[in-house]
Amino acid sequence: MTEHGPNVGPVVVAPVSDHAGRADKAAARLMGREPTDMWFYRDRDGLLLHAIARWDNADGKQILPLSWVRYPDDREDWAFKHHPIPRPLYGLNRLSAVPHADVVVVEGEKSVKAAEKIFPNSAVITSSGGAKAANTADWSVLAGRQTVLIWPDADEAGTTYGDDVASILHCLGVPNICIVDANALASRAPDGTTREPPPGWDVADALVEGWNLDVLRDAVLANATGFEIGPQYVSFGNFAMDADGLRVTLPKVNGEIATYETKWVCAPFEILGRARDPKGEGWARLIRWHDDDGRVHTDTISDEDLHGDVPALCARLAHCGLRIGTGK
Repeated sequence: MTEHGPNVGPVVVAPVSDHAGRADKAAARLMGREPTDMWFYRDRDGLLLHAIARWDNADGKQILPLSWVRYPDDREDWAFKHHPIPRPLYGLNRLSAVPHADVVVVEGEKSVKAAEKIFPNSAVITSSGGAKAANTADWSVLAGRQTVLIWPDADEAGTTYGDDVASILHCLGVPNICIVDANALASRAPDGTTREPPPGWDVADALVEGWNLDVLRDAVLANATGFEIGPQYVSFGNFAMDADGLRVTLPKVNGEIATYETKWVCAPFEILGRARDPKGEGWARLIRWHDDDGRVHTDTISDEDLHGDVPALCARLAHCGLRIGTGK
């Protein structure tokens, strides 16, 4: 593919042209020194799409994307430039080689090789760009997969990354998604003692510490829980629903000036779907909400009730813990 857009600079060409030189040599030439490490992103057939290069410095590290680009004058060369969004996953060629295997998603290319030793029968992948760039990757290749385990780093960014990836996979219809509690896992040392979780502790750190692979695998699975997408609220027209509840915006006439005011209607609830009896009658909506003690309630609100005694309907729901405003 070739990146599309205004022709104001170099565009990425992928897969990399056959006449391109070695990416590692290009990275060394462009930076002026050999990279500490490099990771090569390939398509399903193993063709090179782009690379990520890392240099370790005395004061930290520098990570740069490396792509084969075409300039406006048709000259082609390597350059430090991101692959266009959506970006391919790292490990895509290995993922394609085992179409029925479970998938393990880790945070960062360095962790992929380590996780492959822990889960040798799984396809291990990651996305580029760091913990905040999960939504820039092309996760659609995981549609149709049955089980995905997400093992993020043990820090706040890792928690966000895990939730972002899980939400994307949920929308793709992946039925079994688990996220490793990396902080809980990092709280345990290889000898079984407890400790303060090392900030940013990841899969590669676990191997450096000398964990037994079988023990580590069991610990990972013991600290993994199923992903729950959480409430999915629906807004429509002048009604808005979020975690604070249902609100309605109505016009308010003050003299000759027309203004609008927002009124709180009730606590938040979800509409899970439509319901009916076996004869195709008794149509209703199935709703779910939490009371002030955190208990989950579900109930059916019949279409008939919506045309009947509305105060009685509100009273019934309020009796079951759904907070409802008393104003008109």
